[in-house]
Amino acid sequence: MFRAINNKATKNLHKVKINNIDFESLGLYLEKDYIFSVPPLKEEVKEIPIPGKDGSLTKHIRYLDREFSIEFNMYETQDYYKRLSNIEYVLDCKGILTINEEQEGFQVKRWSMDNLQRGIGVNKVTINFVCEPFLANINPPR
Repeated sequence: MFRAINNKATKNLHKVKINNIDFESLGLYLEKDYIFSVPPLKEEVKEIPIPGKDGSLTKHIRYLDREFSIEFNMYETQDYYKRLSNIEYVLDCKGILTINEEQEGFQVKRWSMDNLQRGIGVNKVTINFVCEPFLANINPPR
């Protein structure tokens, strides 16, 4: 599962959950066959020059956090700000974000909401996530 999600650059996104709470139950949904690009695993390295040689030695420092955004549509509601506060409450738990019913997901470190659009028939929000570099299992072995 880990290899499959890291090697495939794009996916059709159908369901998004955080701590097994479906975003659709929060009033957010995705466009049909929303294309999601899985952020690649990046690392910070340090180049150490070797005297007398043309090349240099590469030293691994750390793996960098994964950053990505997902644009959601919102169902119509009479209490728009209460829905936003419910979404913020769930996101503040900083749990594991899973996509398409997978058993592994991204451990959320930080999040932010922007690009709020509100209108008749057009309610959208973009949620930006900063996650741990490696995937976490939602059901760890005991």
